Amino acid sequence: IGELKFLRAFMYFQLVREFGDVPLVTERLTSAEQATALTFRAKKELVYDQIVKDLKDVLASGLPVVHNAANKGRVSLQAANATLGKVYLTMATTLSATPSTDYLNQAKTYLLACYNQKTFNNLSDIPFADVFDVNKKATNPEIIWQIVYKQGDPNYSSSLARSNQAKGDGTYISQFPSQGAGALFTKDLLSEFEN
Repeated sequence: IGELKFLRAFMYFQLVREFGDVPLVTERLTSAEQATALTFRAKKELVYDQIVKDLKDVLASGLPVVHNAANKGRVSLQAANATLGKVYLTMATTLSATPSTDYLNQAKTYLLACYNQKTFNNLSDIPFADVFDVNKKATNPEIIWQIVYKQGDPNYSSSLARSNQAKGDGTYISQFPSQGAGALFTKDLLSEFEN
């Protein structure tokens, strides 16, 4: 349940930052009528309240502080603290005209809790190159939470994955060796980003 609440909070955090008010569903939908009745935009403040509630539930859930390499990608207390800190930072600057001191203090509390759960002494203990080494994705202690992709079928896999995964990624995401072509990066895509 803790992992599911983390994922719900994470997804709503992505949605509310992108779209503001969004439909907020926290109960199991069992009929089309129920789905229709819940398809309205809830105020972003209510969405943030639900995100905070879910993440605080995760922190009280008894999940491990961090996971070992075999369980990378699973939710931990460190990931919940980091995400909750980021949520409070976002709330401090988006829910009012002036940054909220209370939200900033909450952000500091949870981000420091995350930092204090680290499995290394100093960032300098981790060789800089290891942070970007695709062969050390599962063992780099700097990673707080990551989505671990499962390889697809070698015959019916996505050309998007094999053409656009990081060069040197070998066959980690796609069972085809990386082409690193990056063919999807176009002028139109570049224009979508602020200067």
